[in-house]
Amino acid sequence: MYKRIETERKFLEASKLIRQATNNPDVLRKNDAKIREAERSLSYFEATLRELHSRKMMQQRDDHSRSSST
Repeated sequence: MYKRIETERKFLEASKLIRQATNNPDVLRKNDAKIREAERSLSYFEATLRELHSRKMMQQRDDHSRSSST
């Protein structure tokens, strides 16, 4: 998951550089669409990572409370 997030961030950085480097409206339009898609993907991956982290913390808490109660 971390690798996917890092890949999307690098893609966004590169896309923003492309935006600055050209005035071609077709290239800008396509690039902007790709930026929006990458931002959505990045948001999804980050939310998924937060959810997985939260589950892991809850599982560890449950495991700890079970071992403490015996």
